[in-house]
Amino acid sequence: QNEDLIRRNILFQNPVDWYISAGLGRDWPDGRGVYVNVTDLDLHPNLIIWCNSEDHMRIIGTSSVGDIRGLFKTLSATVQDVERFLKASGKRFAYDDQLGFFNILSVQGWYSVESKCTF
Repeated sequence: QNEDLIRRNILFQNPVDWYISAGLGRDWPDGRGVYVNVTDLDLHPNLIIWCNSEDHMRIIGTSSVGDIRGLFKTLSATVQDVERFLKASGKRFAYDDQLGFFNILSVQGWYSVESKCTF
């Protein structure tokens, strides 16, 4: 089942050697998690949250009908829900007034949002 979930981009892949040498795959697979908004994994979720894969948290939204506006609303609401939970726990996303929100992958230029469209 794991291979099927990886192939369908629901579950993240095991770390490659350079991730492990950089410390990104330390203690693999402990402390990792995937949350999806479906109970039947034969269905494709439209909201996936990866915890402690490459990033501390990656929120992934998908749409099979091309509803970009609806997808953005779902992602925005999810981020707001996570922010409310963090705030209630006395925590927050790492943020700097000059650099903005921190991201573990510097190749993304410290951007916290990435979007991809595939057909």
